[in-house]
Amino acid sequence: MKVLGISGSPKKDGNTHLFLTRALESLDDPDTQIQIIDLAGKNIADCVHCNWCLKNNDDSRICVQKDDAEEILRAIRNADVLVLASPAYYGRMTARMAALLDRTRPLLFSKPHRGSMTDKPGVALTVTWGRNSGGETTLLSMINAFLVLEMLPVSHHASGALFGAVGISNPLIVGAEKENRLSVEHDALGILTAQNVIKRAVDLSGRITRRI
Repeated sequence: MKVLGISGSPKKDGNTHLFLTRALESLDDPDTQIQIIDLAGKNIADCVHCNWCLKNNDDSRICVQKDDAEEILRAIRNADVLVLASPAYYGRMTARMAALLDRTRPLLFSKPHRGSMTDKPGVALTVTWGRNSGGETTLLSMINAFLVLEMLPVSHHASGALFGAVGISNPLIVGAEKENRLSVEHDALGILTAQNVIKRAVDLSGRITRRI
């Protein structure tokens, strides 16, 4: 099974990357392949709705634009479980995460790739400054993309994760020292919640595969 985690933070190796990494560390099945992609520093252009993907019959490319999105789109297409992690920016995902998701249009319309995300589990993760700082609305902005792609958004009700998992990076709330830049590390409950949601997604993917 292939699990792909994408960090949409413009900061490399920041709280969002750490939260995503800690969440995925709980997967200890040797048959599970884990890949993490950071969008920080990547060149991802906006979708311009040129409709090339609607006419494309060539499997050699997913999108006509030549930038870093092509390789990421292939990783998304090939994943069994997709985990999106973004810091909360104005209560939504980052612009670079949105740009990447806009570029998944070929996975809906391009003949060689159409329907490649249908019924695959999707997990939304976010890191916010405080407990009431736009966490759930940020999760919902990524869940919207899962729904458009005909994916299955995953929750874990026993953990209180109705829409995904939120990590808190405010040191005054989670008890970390102010100088600790990666203070989401101290949000044990947030990390455990993220791990539980991802484990459920992997289990769901396995059950779907067995039925097929």
